[in-house]
Amino acid sequence: VVETSVQDVRKMSCRFNHKVIRVEDQQLLAKGYTRHACVDLEGKLTRFPDYFLKKLEEISTDGD
Repeated sequence: VVETSVQDVRKMSCRFNHKVIRVEDQQLLAKGYTRHACVDLEGKLTRFPDYFLKKLEEISTDGD
């Protein structure tokens, strides 16, 4: 199973945390994270659209 959570939501980026867990015994096999940034068609950093930023903030695990 791969568990993913969102953390550190900013106006132009956020962090996705990942855990790989074996189902049979719930053993943690691997963990890591990826940082995602919002870019425009030219590859320049830009803000997430407001509706998307709001959703990221709603599902963020910051403060848990």
